[in-house]
Amino acid sequence: NAGISNPMGDFGDFADLGFTVGGAFTTGLGQKLNLRINVDLSRYGLPNSVDGNWMLIGGMANVVLPFTTTSEFKPYVLAGAGMTNWKLDVTGSGTSDGTDLTINGGVGFNFNMGGKAWFTELRYVTIQSDGSSIDYLPIVLGIKF
Repeated sequence: NAGISNPMGDFGDFADLGFTVGGAFTTGLGQKLNLRINVDLSRYGLPNSVDGNWMLIGGMANVVLPFTTTSEFKPYVLAGAGMTNWKLDVTGSGTSDGTDLTINGGVGFNFNMGGKAWFTELRYVTIQSDGSSIDYLPIVLGIKF
């Protein structure tokens, strides 16, 4: 999957709109739930013409609840937790980094197009880091294999 990632809250003051790419493995957890393991990479520039970037690489375990519908679009909700390694690199000023607990929740739709299985998804992600948080909203489009 790939898409845009919008920094939220205080993080929005220190990062520009970014991009995200990722992959996932999904398996069933009984009749109604799925377990999905995500690995995602997000990158953001810095505002006000500051040279540098934020890089986030994380892994999450999510519980996915798909809704039964007769529509071509199959909605679902998801929530989970994991760990994310973040790094802030400011040219000429050095770096700061850490690995912290990450929590997310979101909604999405599965659909078929061109004979392929696709999904689109919006999640709210928060990385809990030393009394503050790094919050962002990735919006992605992906293909299922």
